[in-house]
Amino acid sequence: MNHPQHLTLLISPDSGQVLVGYGLTATGATLSTAQHAHNSYLVLKRVFASNKSISYERLAYATAGVLFRASSPFPFGGSRTKPGFVQFEGRDAQAVLRFIVRQSLETAWRYKGNGAVDSVAGAANCVVALQASGRDGKDKLDDLVMKGLQKCGHIAWRGEWVIPPELRDSVSLDAPLSLSLSLYVLFTARRTLLRQIMQAKADNSLAQ
Repeated sequence: MNHPQHLTLLISPDSGQVLVGYGLTATGATLSTAQHAHNSYLVLKRVFASNKSISYERLAYATAGVLFRASSPFPFGGSRTKPGFVQFEGRDAQAVLRFIVRQSLETAWRYKGNGAVDSVAGAANCVVALQASGRDGKDKLDDLVMKGLQKCGHIAWRGEWVIPPELRDSVSLDAPLSLSLSLYVLFTARRTLLRQIMQAKADNSLAQ
C-alpha cells in the first residue's frame, strides 16, 4: 500500500519530466525518509543539469522564484509578512534544492497529502520548459532567477542587478535587469545573511 512516507520525486522515463511517485527499492523494500529526500534532491539536480549549456544552479534559483512567494501553497507560502520560505538560510543553489525538497516532503509526510510535492514538480517542469523554449522563455526565466536570488537572500532587495555570469543563459545579454520592487516583500531579518554572503564572496575574490 502506498504510504505518504514513501512519496518521492521521480523522472519520467518517457518525457524526462519530474513526477511525484512512491519510491521503493528494486526488491520492493521501502526507503527511509532521509533516503527519499536525498533521492528527490538528486532527481531535481539531474533534470536541471541535463542541459549542458547552462548551470543547474540557474534552474534551481528559477524554481525558488516560482515557489518562494506568499501565494504559494504551504510550506513555502503563507502570510505576506512571514511566508514559509523565509525559513531558508542556505548560501547556495544546492542548499536551495535541498530546502525545497525537504520542506515539501516533510509536509507530505506530516499532513498526509502531496500538494506541496506536486507544486515542486510543477515548478521544476515549468522552468525546464522555459529553458527549452530558448529565447522565447529567456526573459521570463531571467526574471524568475532574479526573484529566486532575492527571496533566498542572496542579493539585495533594492537597486539594479545583473544576473551573475554563472547563472546566465548562453544567450544572455550583459545589460542590467530592472526589477519591479512592488512584487517583493522586504525581510529585514535577512540582511545579516546577505552581508555574510557578500563578504564571503569579496574575501574569495581577494584570495584568488
